[in-house]
Amino acid sequence: MKEIISIAALAALIAAAPMAGAVEIELPIRNEKGQIQWTATLDAIFDRDVSTEKCEYTPLVSERPQLRGVQLPARDCTEDDFRTLAEWGATLARYQMTEWRGNPREDGTPETGYDIYDRWLAGKLDHLERDVLPWARKYGIMIVVDLHRTPGDNRNRNKESAQYRDPRVRGKFIDTWRMIAARFRGNTDVIYGYDLYNEPQQITKVDYGYWEMQFEAAKAIREIDPVTPIIMEGNVCCDPQAYPYMKVLPLKDVIYQVHMYMPGDFTCQGIGGVDREGRRPPWPNPALGWDKNCIRQRLQPVRDFQLRHNARIYVGEFSATTWAEGAEIYLKELIEIMEEWGWDWTYHAFREHPCWDVEKEAPTKFSPWADFRDNPDTPRKRVLLDGFAGRLGPGFVPRD
Repeated sequence: MKEIISIAALAALIAAAPMAGAVEIELPIRNEKGQIQWTATLDAIFDRDVSTEKCEYTPLVSERPQLRGVQLPARDCTEDDFRTLAEWGATLARYQMTEWRGNPREDGTPETGYDIYDRWLAGKLDHLERDVLPWARKYGIMIVVDLHRTPGDNRNRNKESAQYRDPRVRGKFIDTWRMIAARFRGNTDVIYGYDLYNEPQQITKVDYGYWEMQFEAAKAIREIDPVTPIIMEGNVCCDPQAYPYMKVLPLKDVIYQVHMYMPGDFTCQGIGGVDREGRRPPWPNPALGWDKNCIRQRLQPVRDFQLRHNARIYVGEFSATTWAEGAEIYLKELIEIMEEWGWDWTYHAFREHPCWDVEKEAPTKFSPWADFRDNPDTPRKRVLLDGFAGRLGPGFVPRD
């Protein structure tokens, strides 16, 4: 049985965690109750950002058009993937270097070494250089280089990285980015940016946290590659509600990433034990406050950050499960807001897990994966294609 404590007590406990030495607290981060808890936690750790300095962008970034696309599958890509995305009208793809079926999950440690991880990453980088970038050039799609799984990233129960407390792990992370930058500099015609660290989380006080580790990696990259844009991710797994606590990096051409799965009780229903009984009603639902204004309110902290700092915003992941009733309405309303605010975006994910695949449908709510059916014309896919074509933007005028 879990003990219930007040928000004030929770915040005080988190603030004292470094002194206590052995305090670990698990917080839900993508549901409505958890939001209250971690907001109090962040208030105890970070100052809210009230700075007004402006992000500095060269024409490489400032003159780019708005880009729209998908997160690529974790498996190796094929030329047909890129041919299909070009036919759909996508102009951006996030190449996630992460484990997949048959890939080793060994991240390594300072004690055991990183041999398995390094061999695995070398294969991912070979695929990027040999296949992905040439196909991207051929089909007119820019690539986000996403180090989705980092060396030594053995996160604790709070999902906090080992880097926060072990300088040896930080050093390996930074050296890995030095290697990537040296190998891929000079490809700004096709590389959108270096995505430093997927979904960081810091909910305890440390001397070297999610912001500092990305800053150090960015500075190391800039020593080698002064041109390719850098993508900074927000705290609490890149959640929009963590943006009031985020500062800009004092470097040129930094793009700021957010992931949008709010409200999680709708978008992630049936995933990881979230409401597997299917009690959640469809989208929209006035009784729960689930409508387009709800999406706008959840994203408003990112919009405030954008306006305060003149920042370029990239929505690296957003989705709703295949069986979520009204998912196509949610996606349409979210894309309309991203288009209104001029944000780049990539849908999660293209031809990967069937619970997110817009070319799959579930016969029943929470169907087993084996029961999913192919459908090349789902309502969710039609919304995505409208988004790629710019038909969901505020200035679009349909032809008669």
